[in-house]
Amino acid sequence: MKKTLTGIIWFLMFFLWFFVLGYFLGKIIDTFDYNFGGLEIILVWIIIFICWQVSLILHEAGHLLFGKLTGYSFLSFRYKSFTIFKDERGKYSFKKYGIHGTAGQCLMIPPKTNDLPIFWYNAGGVIVNFFLAVIGLVFLRFEISPLLKIIPLTLFFVNILFVMFNWLPLPNVRNDGVNYKEAKKYQDSRLAFLYLLRSNGEMAYGTRLIEIEFDNDLIERLDVKKPLQASLLLLVSLQQLYNKDFSSYKKNLEKIRSAQDNPKALQKILTKPYYYLVDLIELREEAINKKDKYTKMILKKMKYEAFFQFVNFYEKLIFDGKIDRLLQQKYIRIATNCPTPGEGKDILDLADFLIDAYINNKEVFN
Repeated sequence: MKKTLTGIIWFLMFFLWFFVLGYFLGKIIDTFDYNFGGLEIILVWIIIFICWQVSLILHEAGHLLFGKLTGYSFLSFRYKSFTIFKDERGKYSFKKYGIHGTAGQCLMIPPKTNDLPIFWYNAGGVIVNFFLAVIGLVFLRFEISPLLKIIPLTLFFVNILFVMFNWLPLPNVRNDGVNYKEAKKYQDSRLAFLYLLRSNGEMAYGTRLIEIEFDNDLIERLDVKKPLQASLLLLVSLQQLYNKDFSSYKKNLEKIRSAQDNPKALQKILTKPYYYLVDLIELREEAINKKDKYTKMILKKMKYEAFFQFVNFYEKLIFDGKIDRLLQQKYIRIATNCPTPGEGKDILDLADFLIDAYINNKEVFN
């Protein structure tokens, strides 16, 4: 009931947002002293698009700025699939890399302290969006042409939307505000957030996931109903997979899945393609019957992720009974050039192992 009410409230908020924006745009358009033609309509849409994209970029820049101010180190900055990386030698490089469902991302390495500063890094994006909204509101008071007035109006509404979407709780959505609130409330979630950021940095610098050490006591007591803690257990599960400990990998995935009562819970959905690999290994051709729409969507959309591309390759190997060289070259290329080359090496080793196990009909699960 609580989630349903939250969803209804958000629907009404979005409806109100678009209604008010449309109302003010209409009022501005009515002030033109000539007929509003096709060129003006195109200009309005261009202005809205540019304001939206600039707000997105500056949102991620906010994470970068406030992260740096609180001791974090820059790792990567992504807009759409265009990403700038900084390696351990301080050298910058450009790669194409995207994550389905996200339009941008700024990743940073946390400072070496157990008392991890979490507010400013998480809130940096919405702080910048809030100031952009204020700037838009101020400029609305200036005497400028109606067409130019669309710029501060759009800037205000777009950035207010960014603040709401990235900080307020949304049904089945993980955002900056939700992550911060969880990490602030639960010490283990704070530690999980620390491990996730540090591990990502280590793998970006070439350390393999199988080489990263985790606090076993923390892993044992993780409450996987908490999304940050579930994300850490998923990372540990992948480490077990790359170490060829398939039974532990399956066990931890089932632990994450069983902790969610709602079949559409985000954590349960995100584990589906990982568990689909278990089905492919254990059930072979029968696995296709357990491949639901969420698994299909993630495997299709995550085209820059080596793990998911390998699952696509392995699925085709199971059903065709032979190696598809084009798909094989694809996941090898992605794993070799991925932003976390340490994990890329783990994926390539796992791929060779599973291909050999399939060809020689070896038992994988013990």
